Amino acid sequence: IEDEISFTEWMSANVGLRYVMFLTDGKAYNRLEPRAALRFRLNSKVSIKMSYSDMNQFSHRVNASSPLEVPTGFWMPSTSEVAPMHSRQYSLGAYFHLPQNIRIDVEGYYKSMDNIREYIGISSLYPPLDKWEEDYVSGQGRSYGADLLLEWSSKKTWLSLGYTLSWSERYFEEIYDDWYYDMFDNRHKINLTATQKLGPKTEFYAGWTFHSGNRMTLPDQILAKPDRYEGYDYDFVYTSPNNAILPPYHRLDIGFNFHKTTRRGNESVWNLSIYNVYCHMNAINGYVIMEYDPNHPGSDPVSSYSEMQGWVPIIPTFSYTLKFQ
Repeated sequence: IEDEISFTEWMSANVGLRYVMFLTDGKAYNRLEPRAALRFRLNSKVSIKMSYSDMNQFSHRVNASSPLEVPTGFWMPSTSEVAPMHSRQYSLGAYFHLPQNIRIDVEGYYKSMDNIREYIGISSLYPPLDKWEEDYVSGQGRSYGADLLLEWSSKKTWLSLGYTLSWSERYFEEIYDDWYYDMFDNRHKINLTATQKLGPKTEFYAGWTFHSGNRMTLPDQILAKPDRYEGYDYDFVYTSPNNAILPPYHRLDIGFNFHKTTRRGNESVWNLSIYNVYCHMNAINGYVIMEYDPNHPGSDPVSSYSEMQGWVPIIPTFSYTLKFQ
């Protein structure tokens, strides 16, 4: 159910109510999802918007406890023992259309999440599917921050700058006794995009992406102790989960689009592009190397240091698209 309401020339609203139901193992999850958005138009160039949305998700995205950004995660459904995820999001923003085709959007948001799942088993790469209800615990999450969008356009050129300042945190009682940063808590995000028409059927585009590094869990201290079988064993001391930050991620992508009309009047597009133009080897995982002095056994501290690895170099690509009328 949805309705658009105009109270005055300067104030309008969009309100809605959605009903969802998920049936599994003889149990039915019935949920209502209200949402509302208010718009205050101060003049023809400036408006203020605020919104609230309530959502449920019956599929859970789960990953192993590994910092590797590889496709080993998967989606698992809610069951009679695993409740669906639930979120509430609030936002408030101001939107400006300035002279010279300049647009500025500023928006703040806060999102709370319940019944999110986290893996606590021993596998670090590929979580087992047969222990979906045992090796995953339920917890809470919250994300908040602000977005800034700046755009400028002309007949042949379009430029865009997007910046996000954000925080993302989790709370799982079985993992840690307080809120801690999520693996993808990226404090700063920047996106620069440019498109330039070189002719009636050719265009060039470029995009630069930057964000603060992902997080991973590293021991703050490693203690060596004698072991009767292998000579030494280790005690790992952690302050909190995801206590280390990987180096910042950034890359530049460029490309060309060549448009053409086929004999049958359809549009075709050849695309030539280069991913990661300056071949920056972004760190996608880290690990700890331990060293100890066998002349000082017992509980003497072990020296350690972390190393990062990047695996994705520059990649040229091409594609062909045919649009049917």
